[in-house]
Amino acid sequence: MWWPDFKISDGAAKVTRFNYDFYKSKAKDPREVYEIFKKFLYCPKTIPVCQNLLGFDIYMVKNLQKRLGEKVDYSYLNRSIDTKALAMAALKGLKFDPSMATNFLAWQFRMASIVEKGLKTGQETLLKRYGIEYEKDRLHEGVYDVECLGKIFQKMLWDIEVPNLIGDK
Repeated sequence: MWWPDFKISDGAAKVTRFNYDFYKSKAKDPREVYEIFKKFLYCPKTIPVCQNLLGFDIYMVKNLQKRLGEKVDYSYLNRSIDTKALAMAALKGLKFDPSMATNFLAWQFRMASIVEKGLKTGQETLLKRYGIEYEKDRLHEGVYDVECLGKIFQKMLWDIEVPNLIGDK
């Protein structure tokens, strides 16, 4: 998305290998991108899966909506999965009771809020935990991170049973 006032810290640029000229050449109008994005985010048959959704992405979506003058809408959260929250539950040996599917979001918030020294749930840690090969120098590249997240989630489903979040619609 093209933001004329976009700023990125030197540290964030280094970690993500951000290149301003490349960004400028590929950036699209934020409204155009959001219109495509929200078709997926709010589609009742789509389950958004994110790494740290409840600690980061939720705020990015909210800020985007506010910046575009849209109504802030959290309705997608009821059918979303935060792999960071699931990882915390798996590491702690906590299970979700599938008979309480309507409380899955609250359970994820509870798991995401656990702070315990030594418990690591970052993407690289999860790739290692699940024995998934990855290219360390490509971590934090958007598309590559999504590919890695898909592999993590497939392995993670053996640790945590996730309720049917979209029903039989």
